[in-house]
Amino acid sequence: MWGITKPFGQKAVYFPNLIFKLVRSARLMPNQAAFKVPLHVNKLDIRDYLKHLYNVNVLDVRTVIYPGKLVRNRRTLRMERTARVKKAIVTLDHDFKYPALPKPEEFGEKGHRLQEKVSMLKLSGWRVRSPVRAELREVLTQQMKEQSPKE
Repeated sequence: MWGITKPFGQKAVYFPNLIFKLVRSARLMPNQAAFKVPLHVNKLDIRDYLKHLYNVNVLDVRTVIYPGKLVRNRRTLRMERTARVKKAIVTLDHDFKYPALPKPEEFGEKGHRLQEKVSMLKLSGWRVRSPVRAELREVLTQQMKEQSPKE
């Protein structure tokens, strides 16, 4: 047990409970990618995660922890800090291309905007009249028809 050493990069990762969020940035080099990672993850963990899960060769990892922003709590009127965020900039051995941006039409953007409009009208004390409600109902039924399995 004392004489056994584990070489770097040989740790297997099974079902990790880590969430890495890809962050788009135009300032990075073509072979770099930026991620938001949990605060407790270190550089070696980031390298192992990307190597074992995505089979990506990582040359360098730089991390920075941004402090939380000061915001006023509306209930107590006191200044509070939001949660801290850790950002990792990873240098890869090949160029990285960001995935294409999602199209809002694919996620029912029109129905979502109408629902926001109805909820804002309700919050401001307005009764939602039939034209807006009818339009929202029409959009939602159309989405339900599109999502239902075709026989």
